[in-house]
Amino acid sequence: MSGSGTKKVVEVAAKATKSIDWDGMAKLLVSEEARKEFTNLRRAFDEVNNALQTKFSQEPEPINWEYYRKGIGSRLVDMYKEAYESIEIPKYVDTVTPEYKPKFDALLVELKEAEQKSLKESERLEKEIVEVQEMKKKISTMTADEYFEKHPELKKNEEALEANFIRYRALFRSPELSWSSGAATEAEAVAALSCSGHGSAFVDGILADGKHVCECNACHRGPDCSEFVQGCAADAESGDPLFLEPYWRQHAASSAVVVAGWHRMSYQTDGDYFISIELEKHIRQLHSHVYRTQTEFFNSRAYEWKGVTSKWVEKLNSSAPNFIEFVTSPNNPDGRMGQPILQGSSVIYDHAYYWPHFSAIKAPADGDLMLFTISKLTGHAGSRFGWAIVKDEGVYKRMLTYLGINTIGVSRDAHLRSLKLLKAVLGEERGSEGSIFEFAFRTMRERWHKLNELVSFSDRFSLQQTRPEYCNYFGKIRDPSPAYAWLKCEEEEDRNCSAVLRAGGIISRAGYKFGADGRYTRLSLLRSQDDFDLLMQRMDALITGGKAKNM
Repeated sequence: MSGSGTKKVVEVAAKATKSIDWDGMAKLLVSEEARKEFTNLRRAFDEVNNALQTKFSQEPEPINWEYYRKGIGSRLVDMYKEAYESIEIPKYVDTVTPEYKPKFDALLVELKEAEQKSLKESERLEKEIVEVQEMKKKISTMTADEYFEKHPELKKNEEALEANFIRYRALFRSPELSWSSGAATEAEAVAALSCSGHGSAFVDGILADGKHVCECNACHRGPDCSEFVQGCAADAESGDPLFLEPYWRQHAASSAVVVAGWHRMSYQTDGDYFISIELEKHIRQLHSHVYRTQTEFFNSRAYEWKGVTSKWVEKLNSSAPNFIEFVTSPNNPDGRMGQPILQGSSVIYDHAYYWPHFSAIKAPADGDLMLFTISKLTGHAGSRFGWAIVKDEGVYKRMLTYLGINTIGVSRDAHLRSLKLLKAVLGEERGSEGSIFEFAFRTMRERWHKLNELVSFSDRFSLQQTRPEYCNYFGKIRDPSPAYAWLKCEEEEDRNCSAVLRAGGIISRAGYKFGADGRYTRLSLLRSQDDFDLLMQRMDALITGGKAKNM
Protein backbone atom coordinates (compact mmCIF):
# COMPACT_ATOMS: atom_id res chain seq x y z
CA MET A 1 0.00 0.00 0.00
CA SER A 2 1.44 3.43 -1.00
CA GLY A 3 0.99 6.75 0.88
CA SER A 4 1.88 8.94 -2.10
CA GLY A 5 -1.78 9.84 -2.74
CA THR A 6 -2.21 10.99 0.82
CA LYS A 7 0.96 13.09 0.63
CA LYS A 8 -0.29 14.91 -2.43
CA VAL A 9 -3.60 15.76 -0.77
CA VAL A 10 -1.85 17.06 2.32
CA GLU A 11 0.73 19.02 0.33
CA VAL A 12 -2.00 20.63 -1.78
CA ALA A 13 -3.99 21.61 1.33
CA ALA A 14 -0.94 23.10 3.03
CA LYS A 15 0.02 24.97 -0.11
CA ALA A 16 -3.52 26.33 -0.49
CA THR A 17 -3.52 27.53 3.09
CA LYS A 18 -0.29 29.45 2.61
CA SER A 19 -1.43 31.06 -0.66
CA ILE A 20 -4.71 32.55 0.69
CA ASP A 21 -4.42 35.99 2.33
CA TRP A 22 -7.61 35.83 4.39
CA ASP A 23 -6.90 38.94 6.47
CA GLY A 24 -6.03 40.96 3.42
CA MET A 25 -9.28 40.01 1.71
CA ALA A 26 -11.30 40.71 4.86
CA LYS A 27 -10.09 44.32 4.89
CA LEU A 28 -11.58 44.86 1.44
CA LEU A 29 -15.09 43.85 2.46
CA VAL A 30 -17.62 46.69 2.86
CA SER A 31 -21.08 45.34 3.68
CA GLU A 32 -22.05 43.29 6.71
CA GLU A 33 -23.59 40.65 4.44
CA ALA A 34 -20.30 40.27 2.58
CA ARG A 35 -18.38 39.93 5.84
CA LYS A 36 -20.82 37.26 7.02
CA GLU A 37 -20.46 35.21 3.82
CA PHE A 38 -16.69 35.59 3.92
CA THR A 39 -16.57 34.34 7.52
CA ASN A 40 -18.65 31.28 6.58
CA LEU A 41 -16.33 30.55 3.65
CA ARG A 42 -13.22 30.78 5.78
CA ARG A 43 -14.75 28.58 8.48
CA ALA A 44 -15.69 25.89 5.94
CA PHE A 45 -12.24 26.01 4.37
CA ASP A 46 -10.55 25.63 7.76
CA GLU A 47 -12.74 22.63 8.61
CA VAL A 48 -11.85 20.85 5.35
CA ASN A 49 -8.18 21.73 5.67
CA ASN A 50 -8.10 20.49 9.26
CA ALA A 51 -9.63 17.19 8.16
CA LEU A 52 -7.00 16.81 5.47
CA GLN A 53 -4.22 17.61 7.91
CA THR A 54 -5.40 15.15 10.58
CA LYS A 55 -7.50 12.30 9.22
CA PHE A 56 -5.57 11.71 6.00
CA SER A 57 -2.04 12.82 6.84
CA GLN A 58 -0.89 9.72 8.78
CA GLU A 59 0.80 7.09 6.53
CA PRO A 60 0.48 3.43 7.67
CA GLU A 61 3.71 1.86 8.95
CA PRO A 62 5.29 -0.56 6.44
CA ILE A 63 4.74 -4.29 7.18
CA ASN A 64 7.82 -6.53 7.57
CA TRP A 65 6.51 -9.47 5.55
CA GLU A 66 9.78 -11.50 5.95
CA TYR A 67 9.38 -11.43 9.69
CA TYR A 68 5.94 -12.98 9.43
CA ARG A 69 7.08 -15.58 6.83
CA LYS A 70 9.62 -16.99 9.28
CA GLY A 71 7.07 -17.47 12.00
CA ILE A 72 3.92 -18.37 10.06
CA GLY A 73 4.94 -19.64 6.68
CA SER A 74 5.28 -18.18 3.23
CA ARG A 75 2.02 -19.40 1.72
CA LEU A 76 -0.27 -17.81 4.32
CA VAL A 77 1.73 -14.56 4.54
CA ASP A 78 1.81 -14.18 0.76
CA MET A 79 -1.96 -14.64 0.67
CA TYR A 80 -2.44 -11.82 3.24
CA LYS A 81 0.09 -9.61 1.44
CA GLU A 82 -1.76 -10.02 -1.83
CA ALA A 83 -5.07 -9.18 -0.17
CA TYR A 84 -3.59 -6.16 1.65
CA GLU A 85 -2.02 -4.66 -1.45
CA SER A 86 -5.23 -5.10 -3.38
CA ILE A 87 -6.98 -2.64 -1.06
CA GLU A 88 -7.60 0.75 -2.76
CA ILE A 89 -7.55 3.93 -0.65
CA PRO A 90 -10.72 5.91 -1.39
CA LYS A 91 -10.11 9.32 -3.00
CA TYR A 92 -11.24 12.44 -1.16
CA VAL A 93 -14.05 14.08 -3.09
CA ASP A 94 -14.07 17.89 -2.69
CA THR A 95 -17.74 18.92 -2.33
CA VAL A 96 -17.03 22.21 -0.57
CA THR A 97 -15.16 24.16 -3.24
CA PRO A 98 -17.88 23.83 -5.91
CA GLU A 99 -20.42 25.09 -3.37
CA TYR A 100 -18.50 28.12 -2.12
CA LYS A 101 -16.48 29.12 -5.18
CA PRO A 102 -19.45 30.94 -6.85
CA LYS A 103 -20.10 32.80 -3.61
CA PHE A 104 -16.44 33.66 -3.30
CA ASP A 105 -16.31 34.91 -6.87
CA ALA A 106 -19.44 36.99 -6.23
CA LEU A 107 -17.78 38.50 -3.17
CA LEU A 108 -14.78 39.48 -5.24
CA VAL A 109 -17.07 41.20 -7.74
CA GLU A 110 -18.88 42.99 -4.90
CA LEU A 111 -15.55 44.06 -3.45
CA LYS A 112 -14.51 45.57 -6.76
CA GLU A 113 -17.84 47.41 -7.09
CA ALA A 114 -17.64 48.66 -3.50
CA GLU A 115 -14.08 49.81 -4.08
CA GLN A 116 -15.13 51.81 -7.14
CA LYS A 117 -18.12 53.26 -5.32
CA SER A 118 -15.93 54.22 -2.36
CA LEU A 119 -13.43 55.95 -4.63
CA LYS A 120 -16.20 57.95 -6.31
CA GLU A 121 -17.68 58.93 -2.93
CA SER A 122 -14.24 60.00 -1.72
CA GLU A 123 -13.80 62.15 -4.80
CA ARG A 124 -17.23 63.73 -4.25
CA LEU A 125 -16.54 64.44 -0.58
CA GLU A 126 -13.13 65.92 -1.33
CA LYS A 127 -14.74 68.19 -3.91
CA GLU A 128 -17.47 69.20 -1.43
CA ILE A 129 -14.88 69.93 1.26
CA VAL A 130 -13.11 72.26 -1.15
CA GLU A 131 -16.43 73.99 -1.92
CA VAL A 132 -17.25 74.33 1.78
CA GLN A 133 -13.82 75.78 2.49
CA GLU A 134 -14.36 78.32 -0.28
CA MET A 135 -17.86 79.11 0.99
CA LYS A 136 -16.54 79.51 4.51
CA LYS A 137 -14.37 82.37 3.25
CA LYS A 138 -17.34 84.08 1.58
CA ILE A 139 -20.24 83.16 3.89
CA SER A 140 -20.19 86.38 5.91
CA THR A 141 -20.89 88.41 2.75
CA MET A 142 -22.90 85.84 0.78
CA THR A 143 -26.55 86.62 0.09
CA ALA A 144 -29.39 84.15 0.43
CA ASP A 145 -29.87 84.14 -3.36
CA GLU A 146 -26.23 83.19 -3.89
CA TYR A 147 -26.54 80.42 -1.32
CA PHE A 148 -29.68 78.91 -2.84
CA GLU A 149 -28.22 79.15 -6.32
CA LYS A 150 -25.72 76.57 -5.10
CA HIS A 151 -28.46 74.55 -3.33
CA PRO A 152 -31.57 74.72 -5.56
CA GLU A 153 -33.07 71.65 -3.87
CA LEU A 154 -33.88 73.76 -0.80
CA LYS A 155 -36.25 75.95 -2.82
CA LYS A 156 -38.80 73.15 -2.75
CA ASN A 157 -39.53 74.09 0.85
CA GLU A 158 -39.99 77.84 0.96
CA GLU A 159 -40.26 77.94 4.77
CA ALA A 160 -36.83 76.33 5.06
CA LEU A 161 -35.06 78.90 2.88
CA GLU A 162 -34.18 81.50 5.46
CA ALA A 163 -33.74 79.01 8.31
CA ASN A 164 -31.29 76.86 6.33
CA PHE A 165 -29.31 79.84 5.11
CA ILE A 166 -28.97 81.28 8.61
CA ARG A 167 -28.09 77.85 10.01
CA TYR A 168 -25.48 77.35 7.29
CA ARG A 169 -23.93 80.74 7.96
CA ALA A 170 -23.84 80.07 11.70
CA LEU A 171 -22.23 76.67 11.13
CA PHE A 172 -19.50 77.64 8.69
CA ARG A 173 -18.72 81.25 9.47
CA SER A 174 -15.72 82.04 11.60
CA PRO A 175 -15.99 80.59 15.14
CA GLU A 176 -15.55 84.14 16.43
CA LEU A 177 -18.85 86.03 16.46
CA SER A 178 -19.02 89.64 15.38
CA TRP A 179 -21.42 92.14 17.00
CA SER A 180 -23.04 89.55 19.30
CA SER A 181 -19.79 88.11 20.65
CA GLY A 182 -19.48 90.56 23.53
CA ALA A 183 -23.07 90.09 24.69
CA ALA A 184 -22.87 86.30 24.35
CA THR A 185 -19.58 86.14 26.23
CA GLU A 186 -20.91 88.35 29.02
CA ALA A 187 -24.13 86.31 29.34
CA GLU A 188 -22.21 83.03 29.54
CA ALA A 189 -19.75 84.45 32.05
CA VAL A 190 -22.49 85.80 34.32
CA ALA A 191 -24.47 82.55 34.10
CA ALA A 192 -21.35 80.62 35.12
CA LEU A 193 -21.01 82.46 38.44
CA SER A 194 -21.52 80.08 41.35
CA CYS A 195 -24.16 81.20 43.84
CA SER A 196 -24.26 77.88 45.74
CA GLY A 197 -27.74 77.10 44.43
CA HIS A 198 -29.26 79.82 46.60
CA GLY A 199 -29.11 82.76 44.22
CA SER A 200 -28.36 83.96 40.70
CA ALA A 201 -26.25 86.53 38.92
CA PHE A 202 -27.78 88.68 36.19
CA VAL A 203 -26.33 90.69 33.33
CA ASP A 204 -28.17 93.79 34.58
CA GLY A 205 -27.33 93.04 38.20
CA ILE A 206 -25.30 94.99 40.73
CA LEU A 207 -21.57 95.31 40.06
CA ALA A 208 -18.90 95.15 42.75
CA ASP A 209 -15.48 96.42 41.67
CA GLY A 210 -16.70 96.19 38.09
CA LYS A 211 -17.70 92.54 38.42
CA HIS A 212 -21.11 90.88 38.54
CA VAL A 213 -22.16 89.46 41.89
CA CYS A 214 -24.79 87.03 43.14
CA GLU A 215 -28.28 88.16 44.05
CA CYS A 216 -29.28 85.84 46.88
CA ASN A 217 -32.59 84.14 47.49
CA ALA A 218 -34.57 85.20 50.54
CA CYS A 219 -32.90 84.24 53.82
CA HIS A 220 -29.48 83.73 52.21
CA ARG A 221 -26.50 86.05 52.01
CA GLY A 222 -22.76 86.11 51.41
CA PRO A 223 -20.65 86.42 48.24
CA ASP A 224 -21.97 83.08 46.98
CA CYS A 225 -25.28 83.10 48.93
CA SER A 226 -24.20 80.10 51.00
CA GLU A 227 -24.89 81.71 54.39
CA PHE A 228 -28.38 81.12 55.82
CA VAL A 229 -29.94 83.98 57.80
CA GLN A 230 -31.20 82.56 61.08
CA GLY A 231 -34.67 83.65 62.17
CA CYS A 232 -35.60 84.78 58.67
CA ALA A 233 -39.32 84.69 57.84
CA ALA A 234 -40.55 82.32 55.13
CA ASP A 235 -42.00 84.36 52.26
CA ALA A 236 -45.14 82.60 51.03
CA GLU A 237 -46.98 85.79 50.13
CA SER A 238 -46.24 86.51 46.48
CA GLY A 239 -47.07 84.41 43.45
CA ASP A 240 -43.58 84.73 41.98
CA PRO A 241 -43.26 81.51 39.88
CA LEU A 242 -39.59 80.88 40.65
CA PHE A 243 -40.19 77.14 40.93
CA LEU A 244 -39.61 76.97 37.16
CA GLU A 245 -36.10 78.43 37.32
CA PRO A 246 -34.39 74.98 37.52
CA TYR A 247 -36.24 73.91 34.38
CA TRP A 248 -34.99 76.88 32.37
CA ARG A 249 -31.45 76.40 33.63
CA GLN A 250 -31.63 72.91 32.13
CA HIS A 251 -32.96 74.39 28.87
CA ALA A 252 -30.68 77.40 28.62
CA ALA A 253 -29.77 76.88 24.96
CA SER A 254 -33.31 76.48 23.61
CA SER A 255 -34.58 79.54 25.50
CA ALA A 256 -31.69 81.98 25.01
CA VAL A 257 -32.26 84.99 22.77
CA VAL A 258 -29.99 87.76 21.51
CA VAL A 259 -31.58 91.20 21.10
CA ALA A 260 -29.88 93.41 18.54
CA GLY A 261 -29.65 97.11 19.29
CA TRP A 262 -31.85 97.89 16.29
CA HIS A 263 -34.43 95.16 16.95
CA ARG A 264 -37.96 96.46 16.16
CA MET A 265 -37.39 100.08 17.09
CA SER A 266 -40.68 101.09 15.47
CA TYR A 267 -44.09 101.24 17.16
CA GLN A 268 -45.27 98.82 14.50
CA THR A 269 -44.55 95.12 13.90
CA ASP A 270 -44.92 92.91 10.84
CA GLY A 271 -48.39 91.98 12.13
CA ASP A 272 -51.56 94.03 11.82
CA TYR A 273 -52.14 94.94 15.46
CA PHE A 274 -49.15 95.41 17.79
CA ILE A 275 -48.08 91.74 17.72
CA SER A 276 -45.71 89.93 15.38
CA ILE A 277 -47.07 87.33 12.99
CA GLU A 278 -44.81 84.59 14.38
CA LEU A 279 -45.75 85.30 17.98
CA GLU A 280 -49.47 85.19 17.20
CA LYS A 281 -48.97 81.94 15.28
CA HIS A 282 -47.16 80.31 18.20
CA ILE A 283 -49.80 81.47 20.69
CA ARG A 284 -52.42 79.72 18.57
CA GLN A 285 -50.22 76.61 18.41
CA LEU A 286 -49.86 76.71 22.20
CA HIS A 287 -53.64 76.67 22.67
CA SER A 288 -54.02 73.80 20.23
CA HIS A 289 -51.24 71.94 22.05
CA VAL A 290 -52.62 72.37 25.57
CA TYR A 291 -56.37 72.57 25.11
CA ARG A 292 -56.76 70.78 21.77
CA THR A 293 -59.31 73.33 20.77
CA GLN A 294 -60.15 75.52 17.80
CA THR A 295 -57.95 78.61 17.49
CA GLU A 296 -59.54 80.27 14.47
CA PHE A 297 -62.08 82.29 16.42
CA PHE A 298 -63.40 85.01 14.13
CA ASN A 299 -65.50 82.67 12.01
CA SER A 300 -67.67 81.69 15.00
CA ARG A 301 -71.27 82.67 15.66
CA ALA A 302 -72.29 86.24 16.52
CA TYR A 303 -72.10 87.08 20.22
CA GLU A 304 -74.33 89.51 22.07
CA TRP A 305 -73.89 91.35 25.35
CA LYS A 306 -76.52 90.11 27.83
CA GLY A 307 -78.35 91.98 30.58
CA VAL A 308 -77.98 91.64 34.32
CA THR A 309 -79.55 88.95 36.44
CA SER A 310 -82.77 89.42 38.35
CA LYS A 311 -80.77 89.53 41.58
CA TRP A 312 -79.05 92.71 40.48
CA VAL A 313 -82.19 94.11 38.86
CA GLU A 314 -83.78 94.09 42.34
CA LYS A 315 -80.90 96.14 43.71
CA LEU A 316 -80.50 98.51 40.78
CA ASN A 317 -83.01 100.47 38.74
CA SER A 318 -83.84 99.44 35.20
CA SER A 319 -81.44 101.99 33.72
CA ALA A 320 -78.41 100.39 35.37
CA PRO A 321 -75.65 99.42 32.92
CA ASN A 322 -74.78 95.83 32.12
CA PHE A 323 -72.19 94.06 34.23
CA ILE A 324 -68.82 92.76 33.06
CA GLU A 325 -67.90 89.84 35.31
CA PHE A 326 -64.33 88.64 35.80
CA VAL A 327 -64.09 84.89 36.44
CA THR A 328 -60.70 83.63 37.59
CA SER A 329 -60.54 79.96 36.65
CA PRO A 330 -58.77 78.19 38.26
CA ASN A 331 -59.56 80.51 41.12
CA ASN A 332 -56.96 82.40 43.07
CA PRO A 333 -56.51 81.46 45.92
CA ASP A 334 -58.30 78.10 46.31
CA GLY A 335 -57.69 76.64 42.83
CA ARG A 336 -61.30 75.68 42.09
CA MET A 337 -62.65 76.04 38.58
CA GLY A 338 -64.76 79.21 38.54
CA GLN A 339 -68.07 79.82 36.79
CA PRO A 340 -70.00 83.06 36.23
CA ILE A 341 -72.22 84.04 39.16
CA LEU A 342 -74.24 86.75 37.45
CA GLN A 343 -76.46 85.07 34.92
CA GLY A 344 -76.41 86.96 31.66
CA SER A 345 -73.37 89.03 32.50
CA SER A 346 -70.57 89.65 30.02
CA VAL A 347 -67.80 87.38 31.25
CA ILE A 348 -64.07 87.86 31.03
CA TYR A 349 -62.27 84.64 31.95
CA ASP A 350 -58.90 85.03 33.65
CA HIS A 351 -57.09 81.79 32.77
CA ALA A 352 -53.70 82.73 34.19
CA TYR A 353 -53.56 79.41 36.05
CA TYR A 354 -55.33 77.20 33.52
CA TRP A 355 -52.24 75.23 32.58
CA PRO A 356 -51.35 71.57 33.28
CA HIS A 357 -48.99 72.81 36.04
CA PHE A 358 -51.82 73.78 38.37
CA SER A 359 -55.05 72.27 37.11
CA ALA A 360 -56.47 69.30 35.27
CA ILE A 361 -57.35 70.42 31.73
CA LYS A 362 -60.91 69.13 31.72
CA ALA A 363 -62.29 71.20 28.85
CA PRO A 364 -60.99 73.53 26.14
CA ALA A 365 -60.48 77.17 26.99
CA ASP A 366 -63.41 78.37 24.92
CA GLY A 367 -64.89 81.49 26.55
CA ASP A 368 -65.97 84.57 24.63
CA LEU A 369 -63.13 86.65 26.05
CA MET A 370 -60.17 85.03 27.80
CA LEU A 371 -56.99 86.39 29.34
CA PHE A 372 -53.70 84.47 29.56
CA THR A 373 -50.22 85.31 30.80
CA ILE A 374 -46.78 83.93 30.18
CA SER A 375 -46.04 84.59 33.85
CA LYS A 376 -47.64 81.39 35.13
CA LEU A 377 -47.05 79.44 31.90
CA THR A 378 -43.26 79.66 31.70
CA GLY A 379 -42.57 81.45 34.99
CA HIS A 380 -41.28 84.64 33.35
CA ALA A 381 -43.32 87.07 35.41
CA GLY A 382 -40.76 89.81 34.83
CA SER A 383 -41.49 89.92 31.09
CA ARG A 384 -45.00 91.25 31.85
CA PHE A 385 -46.41 89.64 28.71
CA GLY A 386 -49.94 88.36 28.31
CA TRP A 387 -52.57 88.01 25.63
CA ALA A 388 -56.32 87.94 25.15
CA ILE A 389 -58.42 85.72 22.92
CA VAL A 390 -61.55 87.56 21.82
CA LYS A 391 -64.31 85.90 19.81
CA ASP A 392 -66.34 89.00 19.01
CA GLU A 393 -64.50 90.93 16.29
CA GLY A 394 -66.19 94.19 17.25
CA VAL A 395 -64.97 93.91 20.83
CA TYR A 396 -61.55 92.94 19.52
CA LYS A 397 -61.28 96.09 17.41
CA ARG A 398 -62.40 98.32 20.28
CA MET A 399 -59.70 96.77 22.46
CA LEU A 400 -57.11 97.51 19.77
CA THR A 401 -58.26 101.11 19.63
CA TYR A 402 -57.77 101.39 23.38
CA LEU A 403 -54.29 99.83 23.18
CA GLY A 404 -53.36 102.24 20.40
CA ILE A 405 -54.32 105.21 22.56
CA ASN A 406 -52.97 103.82 25.83
CA THR A 407 -49.73 101.83 25.44
CA ILE A 408 -49.33 101.21 21.67
CA GLY A 409 -48.92 97.54 22.43
CA VAL A 410 -46.41 95.62 24.51
CA SER A 411 -42.62 95.92 24.49
CA ARG A 412 -41.14 94.36 21.35
CA ASP A 413 -38.31 92.97 23.47
CA ALA A 414 -40.91 91.13 25.56
CA HIS A 415 -42.43 89.86 22.29
CA LEU A 416 -39.10 88.45 21.16
CA ARG A 417 -38.38 86.71 24.44
CA SER A 418 -41.92 85.32 24.65
CA LEU A 419 -41.68 83.96 21.11
CA LYS A 420 -38.43 82.19 21.95
CA LEU A 421 -39.95 80.70 25.11
CA LEU A 422 -43.05 79.47 23.27
CA LYS A 423 -40.87 77.85 20.62
CA ALA A 424 -38.97 76.03 23.36
CA VAL A 425 -42.24 74.85 24.96
CA LEU A 426 -43.76 73.71 21.67
CA GLY A 427 -40.56 71.96 20.65
CA GLU A 428 -41.09 69.33 23.34
CA GLU A 429 -43.10 66.15 22.96
CA ARG A 430 -46.54 66.43 24.51
CA GLY A 431 -46.42 65.46 28.20
CA SER A 432 -43.00 63.83 27.87
CA GLU A 433 -40.79 63.34 30.90
CA GLY A 434 -38.76 66.45 31.58
CA SER A 435 -40.97 68.71 29.45
CA ILE A 436 -42.05 71.97 31.05
CA PHE A 437 -45.60 70.78 31.75
CA GLU A 438 -44.44 67.48 33.23
CA PHE A 439 -41.70 69.17 35.28
CA ALA A 440 -44.01 71.89 36.58
CA PHE A 441 -46.85 69.49 37.41
CA ARG A 442 -44.50 67.08 39.20
CA THR A 443 -42.97 69.91 41.25
CA MET A 444 -46.31 71.43 42.28
CA ARG A 445 -47.85 68.03 43.03
CA GLU A 446 -44.97 67.13 45.35
CA ARG A 447 -45.17 70.47 47.16
CA TRP A 448 -48.92 70.19 47.66
CA HIS A 449 -48.61 66.61 48.87
CA LYS A 450 -45.95 67.52 51.45
CA LEU A 451 -47.84 70.52 52.82
CA ASN A 452 -51.20 68.74 52.81
CA GLU A 453 -49.72 65.76 54.64
CA LEU A 454 -48.14 68.04 57.27
CA VAL A 455 -51.33 70.04 57.87
CA SER A 456 -53.40 66.85 58.11
CA PHE A 457 -51.70 66.10 61.44
CA SER A 458 -53.00 69.34 62.94
CA ASP A 459 -56.31 70.41 64.48
CA ARG A 460 -55.17 74.01 64.34
CA PHE A 461 -55.08 74.39 60.54
CA SER A 462 -56.90 73.03 57.52
CA LEU A 463 -56.55 73.35 53.74
CA GLN A 464 -58.97 73.51 50.82
CA GLN A 465 -60.35 70.15 49.74
CA THR A 466 -58.92 68.79 46.49
CA ARG A 467 -59.29 65.51 44.64
CA PRO A 468 -57.70 63.74 41.67
CA GLU A 469 -59.30 64.56 38.32
CA TYR A 470 -59.00 63.40 34.74
CA CYS A 471 -56.76 65.65 32.64
CA ASN A 472 -57.19 65.76 28.87
CA TYR A 473 -53.64 67.03 28.40
CA PHE A 474 -51.92 64.12 30.17
CA GLY A 475 -54.66 61.70 29.15
CA LYS A 476 -55.06 60.26 32.66
CA ILE A 477 -56.33 60.95 36.17
CA ARG A 478 -53.86 63.24 37.92
CA ASP A 479 -53.34 64.36 41.51
CA PRO A 480 -53.99 67.95 42.62
CA SER A 481 -51.19 70.49 42.11
CA PRO A 482 -52.62 73.92 43.06
CA ALA A 483 -50.54 77.08 42.90
CA TYR A 484 -51.66 78.19 46.37
CA ALA A 485 -52.68 76.70 49.68
CA TRP A 486 -55.85 78.31 51.08
CA LEU A 487 -55.16 77.87 54.78
CA LYS A 488 -57.76 78.22 57.52
CA CYS A 489 -57.00 78.73 61.21
CA GLU A 490 -59.47 76.50 63.09
CA GLU A 491 -58.83 77.70 66.66
CA GLU A 492 -61.44 80.11 68.05
CA GLU A 493 -58.82 82.60 69.20
CA ASP A 494 -57.02 82.63 65.83
CA ARG A 495 -59.29 85.18 64.17
CA ASN A 496 -56.44 86.71 62.17
CA CYS A 497 -54.78 83.73 60.52
CA SER A 498 -52.25 85.84 58.66
CA ALA A 499 -51.05 87.33 61.95
CA VAL A 500 -50.80 83.85 63.48
CA LEU A 501 -48.51 82.74 60.69
CA ARG A 502 -46.55 85.99 60.85
CA ALA A 503 -45.83 85.34 64.50
CA GLY A 504 -44.55 81.91 63.47
CA GLY A 505 -42.17 83.37 60.89
CA ILE A 506 -44.35 83.00 57.77
CA ILE A 507 -45.42 85.85 55.51
CA SER A 508 -48.76 85.05 53.85
CA ARG A 509 -51.47 87.00 52.04
CA ALA A 510 -54.40 87.74 54.33
CA GLY A 511 -57.84 86.42 53.48
CA TYR A 512 -59.50 89.85 53.56
CA LYS A 513 -57.56 90.74 50.39
CA PHE A 514 -59.66 88.11 48.65
CA GLY A 515 -62.90 89.19 50.29
CA ALA A 516 -62.75 86.26 52.71
CA ASP A 517 -62.91 85.89 56.48
CA GLY A 518 -59.81 86.73 58.51
CA ARG A 519 -59.47 83.09 59.51
CA TYR A 520 -58.20 82.40 55.99
CA THR A 521 -54.85 83.24 54.48
CA ARG A 522 -53.03 82.27 51.29
CA LEU A 523 -49.70 80.46 51.09
CA SER A 524 -47.83 80.58 47.79
CA LEU A 525 -46.34 77.30 46.59
CA LEU A 526 -44.83 78.92 43.50
CA ARG A 527 -41.64 80.40 44.84
CA SER A 528 -38.12 78.96 44.87
CA GLN A 529 -37.18 75.66 46.50
CA ASP A 530 -35.44 77.60 49.26
CA ASP A 531 -38.68 79.44 50.00
CA PHE A 532 -40.74 76.27 50.05
CA ASP A 533 -38.30 74.38 52.27
CA LEU A 534 -38.30 77.24 54.78
CA LEU A 535 -42.10 77.41 54.65
CA MET A 536 -42.28 73.70 55.53
CA GLN A 537 -39.88 74.21 58.44
CA ARG A 538 -41.92 77.09 59.85
CA MET A 539 -45.23 75.24 59.38
CA ASP A 540 -43.82 72.15 61.04
CA ALA A 541 -42.80 74.27 64.05
CA LEU A 542 -46.28 75.82 64.26
CA ILE A 543 -48.01 72.45 64.05
CA THR A 544 -45.75 70.50 66.40
CA GLY A 545 -45.75 73.41 68.84
CA GLY A 546 -49.56 73.57 68.87
CA LYS A 547 -52.27 70.96 69.06
CA ALA A 548 -51.60 68.01 66.81
CA LYS A 549 -54.06 65.24 66.04
CA ASN A 550 -53.73 61.94 67.86
CA MET A 551 -51.04 63.24 70.22
